[in-house]
Amino acid sequence: INVGANHLLTYLDARNCKNLGAGDGTEVTPTIDLHQCTSIEEVYMENTQIKGCSFPVGGNLKVVHLPDTLTSLTIRNHTNLTDFKLAGTKFLTSL
Repeated sequence: INVGANHLLTYLDARNCKNLGAGDGTEVTPTIDLHQCTSIEEVYMENTQIKGCSFPVGGNLKVVHLPDTLTSLTIRNHTNLTDFKLAGTKFLTSL
């Protein structure tokens, strides 16, 4: 999922979208690209199959919930982050 430079996006909830990130054979890396969403505050991705997630450097991020299928995570300088949940790190190779 690439939401582009959506500066108004503050909340993203895809919980229990079990096929999100599964791909259809043509999708190489099923990732959530939020690095240009500078106003994002809450992201919920539990029970999805996403493999990667990237956030903007710094910002207003307060809540992040991610699945155990994650292999790559980019998150830096989020001093307001108070609720971070990663379901598992078994596949995580890049942080």
